[in-house]
Formats: sequence, C-alpha cells, structure tokens
Amino acid sequence: MKKSNFILLLVLVLTSLFVACDSSAVTQKMAADNNAQISRSVESGTTTADPGVMLHAYMWPFNQIKAALPEISAAGYKSIQTSPVQRTKEDGEWWLLYQPCNFDIGNYQLGSYEDFVSLCAEAENYGIKIIVDAVINHVADNGTDGNWSDAIDKYLKKSDWYHNKGTCTNYASRWNITQQNLGNLPDLNTQHPDVQNVIIGFLNKCVAAGADGFRFDAAKHIETNIGEDAYKSWSGNFWDSILGALNNKDNLYLVGEVLPDDGDNHEAYTNYFDITAHGYIWTVNNAVNSKNLTGISTIIHKDSELSPYVSMVYAENHDTYEHNETRTLSYYTRKMTSAILIARAGVVPRIFDRPAEELWKDADIIAINHFHNAMKGTSEYMRNPQNDVLIIDRGTIGTAIINVGGGKNITSTTNLAAGTYTNKATANATITSNGSQLSGYIPGGSIVVLYDDSNTPVVPEDPVVPDDPIVPTDPESNYTSMNVRGTFNTWAAGAMSLSDTNVWTTEISLEHGTEISYKFDAYGDWSTNWGDNNADGYAEVSGENISYTAAATGTYIVSFNDENRAYSISLSQETVPEDPVVPDDPIVPITVETTIKVHYNVGMGHSITVRGDTDPLSWTSGLATDWSDGNVWIVTLTDIAEGATVSFKPLINDSNWASGSNYSVVGGQTVDVYPNF
Repeated sequence: MKKSNFILLLVLVLTSLFVACDSSAVTQKMAADNNAQISRSVESGTTTADPGVMLHAYMWPFNQIKAALPEISAAGYKSIQTSPVQRTKEDGEWWLLYQPCNFDIGNYQLGSYEDFVSLCAEAENYGIKIIVDAVINHVADNGTDGNWSDAIDKYLKKSDWYHNKGTCTNYASRWNITQQNLGNLPDLNTQHPDVQNVIIGFLNKCVAAGADGFRFDAAKHIETNIGEDAYKSWSGNFWDSILGALNNKDNLYLVGEVLPDDGDNHEAYTNYFDITAHGYIWTVNNAVNSKNLTGISTIIHKDSELSPYVSMVYAENHDTYEHNETRTLSYYTRKMTSAILIARAGVVPRIFDRPAEELWKDADIIAINHFHNAMKGTSEYMRNPQNDVLIIDRGTIGTAIINVGGGKNITSTTNLAAGTYTNKATANATITSNGSQLSGYIPGGSIVVLYDDSNTPVVPEDPVVPDDPIVPTDPESNYTSMNVRGTFNTWAAGAMSLSDTNVWTTEISLEHGTEISYKFDAYGDWSTNWGDNNADGYAEVSGENISYTAAATGTYIVSFNDENRAYSISLSQETVPEDPVVPDDPIVPITVETTIKVHYNVGMGHSITVRGDTDPLSWTSGLATDWSDGNVWIVTLTDIAEGATVSFKPLINDSNWASGSNYSVVGGQTVDVYPNF
C-alpha cells in the first residue's frame, strides 16, 4: 500500500469475517502438486517456496482466471496473484478491495468462496500457485478518520480491537507507521490475541481452500519485535504468532508489502518473507527510457541494498497504475523492464496486467518467462558491451540480451557454452559463442533469448545456506507413507523410509544387467502414484513406468522427493561395484573434461570433497576440490567418457554428506550445485 494524499483513495486494508474452521476442515495442501517448485534461498535464513514468474491478475474474477489457466500456463507463468478476496462494503472503485469488511473468502468483485475453491483446484492441475492478496492491517472506514464502516461484520465492531490513535503522517517514525491509521482506515490492534486468532483463521481457511501463498498488504504497518522495533513500547509478536500458526507454511510463497521509507524497518521483515522491491521500479524503468542499462544490477530500497533472494520485483503495480505514477510509461518501456527483471536470478518477477491490455501474453514476455524457468538454479552475471545493451548470463547454459538502442553488431565476453544460438523471442537474431566470447547482430529495441532447451541440465535451485551446519530435526513429509513397486518385487508395495524432509529412500538388490520398471505409490493402493512420462528424473502423477538397468551387482538406493518429485536410483555407498559391462569388442571411450562446481561457504579451515560412482570418484573416499572466489569449490574430471552420466555428492571435510538425492553430471559438461548439509 502506498502513501497517498487522497484520503478517499487511501488504499488497502480489509477485515473480514472470521469463520472458524475445525482441524478436519483445514486440510493441508499437498506439496506433491504438479510442477511443484523447489524452494528459494533467502539470505536471512528463511525459506519460501518458489512461485516462478507471477502474473498479477488485477481485478480478474476467479472464474476469469480459471478460464485463462491453459493460456497462462502455456505462457510460462507458475503463479497468479489475485486481488483481495475479502468482502467489501460495496461494488465499484478498485480501492474498495483494500477496505475489507470481514475475514472470509468471497466478494462482489471477484466471486464466491466456491468459485475460489474451484479456481485453486483447477490451477493445481496446471502446476500454478494461487497467491492471495491478504489485507490484515485494517478494516473499511465510513469516510471519517478511524471510524469503521457500518458494513463490517458485527464481530469486528469492538473498540479494543483497534489502536484508535489517529492518522499516520510521519513515515520516518515506526510508532506512527505501526500504531496509527493508514488514512481513515481503522488500524487493527495486531497484538490483541482475538485479532490474531481471527487473522490466523482467515489465512488457514485460504490454505484449506487451495491458496499457495500470500501477499501481505501494508505489511510494514504491522509491528515486529526486531530491528527498529526491538525493545520498543510498540514491539510485538504478531508475525511470529501468525506465521507460526500458518498451515503448510513451508510450501507457501510469502511476500510483504514493505514500501521504502525512513521508517520501513525492511531488514526485520526479510526474516519472515520476501518484500516488495518497490524502488527498483524507477531504477529500471528510467534506465530503459534513458537508453542506459549500466549500473542497474543493485536493487536499492530507500538507502539500502536488497538481496535478489528477498526481492519481489515489477515494472508496475496496482498502486502506481491507479495513482497515475506509471500510467504514462509506454508498453515498450514496461515490456523491456519486465524482460530484464524476469531474466535475473534470485528475484521473484511479477507482471501486472493493466485493464484492457495484455502485456502478460506478449510473445517476447512469454519467451523470457520460459527462459526464467529453464535457468532455475543457475548463477547470474550481468555486463554491458554498450550502454544501451544489457547481457545477462545464467550459468553457462543461457543468456538474455536486452537492447534498448538501435540495431548493432556486438562482441562481448560471455559465460555461455560454445555454440550457435537462434533467438527464442521474436526478433531475428543468431548469436555465436566460442565459450568465452559472444558475437552477432542484435536488432534495435529487441529482446534476445539464448539457450539450448533440448539439453538444459536440471540444477537444484538456491537452497538455504546456513552460516554453520544445522543440527538436523526429525524430517517431515506431506505423506504418511511411501512405497516403491516394480518388477523387482513383482509390483508389491515396498515400504520406503523418510530419510530427510520430503525425501523417501529404500534399498533394493539387483544383479548386473538387470532391467527393471518401477513407480512410486504413496499408500500402497495405487490411489496416489507417480511415474515419469519424460524420462527426465522428475515424476508426474500417474505417469509412465520408470526404467532402469543395473550397471553392477549390488545394493541400490532408491530415492523419491514427494515435494518436487525428483527421483533417483544409484549404487549404495557401501557397495563396491562389480561385474562391469564388458562388450564383446572393447571400445576405447572418448574422455572429456567434466567440471563440478559446488557453491557453499564452509567457513575458515574447512573444505569440500566430492564422492561418486565413476572413476576417479568413488563412494569410499572423496576427491578434493579447489576453492575459488564466491565460495565456489571446483573439481575437473578428465577421465569421464563423453556423454556418460556420473552420480556424485559433495561432503564437508570428507565426512559430512550433503542432504537429499545424489546429483549427476554428463561427461563433457559443467554443473553447478547448491547443496544443503
């Protein structure tokens, strides 16, 4: 919510009817959704599920969103932010949605509770997350300062549920920001336990209905107990209490509206969720308009710098649009700005759908959306061969080029793997890389998207990296059981054990050369099962049988992650491979350089080793890696056959194994991994 001099248009804030839900009604949404996203790493230490590129379906009714889901999915969006779902005092102006009259689901503008449930269920079929714009700081006013509208539900008409301390005019003061009204809107007493229980009930009702996360409107107007609020008279436990009671929290995407001000206390909020990098709007839009894309990598929030990993970014939002701050920005400016934001690593980019405009389905935006999805988990390097050209390398597998100037030939250093690439966006461009230098003609005012989607490696995405190894807690899962069934056990239900959060494992014995087929079955009755339609290491609900041929006689570890559906089968670390395949006519394999890069800060005096299933790696002792800037530990293998798949895992000091499934790399390629330990 933004500050405004227009009292009647002072946006944001609802309050809705609390409908109590018993524990049986608040069923947690399973994280085995189609196309469930890997978690994002947040430098403050919190983890929030990855929403991918988000479409802000501003003012779209639930049924309109539902009807557009096939097109939204095809356009590469992984999440949709709705407008606020709470009841309003009347239909009409947009700002009424930010003046709630209850804490429940359903309003004049968007549709009923049943419509919302139906939308969420259908979105799940497309692997799309539904993010609710939740207004939990205030309720609707009656046009006078701090007085509630008669339209709010009766249970909300309790004076001790509000601060009743006048209107905030000093945005440098945390007391004013957190204890006073936003315009006329009655400011909820967010430390009152009954108020907290009502909000918890509303949020969990949304989760039970199928919501996958929340944008917390006016979040900076609700106090914390850390940062600038620590040990102050207004300090409070609201966020700890609310988020601690949120069902299915680890699988939800959470972001708070924390607009930059002298008293925004933004460092505190990043301990709880992502925040809106609102100032970045002007940084990038101005850079596009001035045709100077240098110096835009830093995300400034007032006088501070934000990490991309806590930043929701956008070229425009509903406030800047409705308050005429960005309405004069051209379609082209917002398109080029959006392309830059979507191409970046770490950030959550959100595309605002203006009424009567469809930037969200522009062919170039669709191309950069798919680039964002394909580059998940890769590093970022930004460079400017000319002021009006920005090159964003993502690892070694993809590059986006944004040219806001005229057509030109460019030559630039690059990290992009050697090859000739054809633009996947609309401009006619073919670019060549020799592995260190990029060259080609870039049309004026164009977006160029380069990557080989026929062989894009799957790289784990930015897991949480703690300062010190964390003592593991009991693992959790979305399922009470998991089984592997296949030809090796005549399709009987073979129980698996929960070895890590969401990760199930078991051991099976195979003879060298044995060909098996198998699937995963949650409850042993085929009601919820997974196979692999694409043979890409990621299973689909009710997919095809998975095939595997044993390379040696021994014990194999079968692993399945019920959140992101990654699976693997590999020789046990205690098993020494035997009976290698020896063809009748031995062929000398072509060996190539294969590089493994482990991104992790182990601290002074510690090191990373790698163990694996192919010489010179082994599962019994680790191969040392070399440290490089950025806390990247690198080992290059020279004896791997070209095209051969190698399973491996990193260790700290050759004793502390990385958690989760084994990683893999193909001979001749470079892979970047971001492990947890």
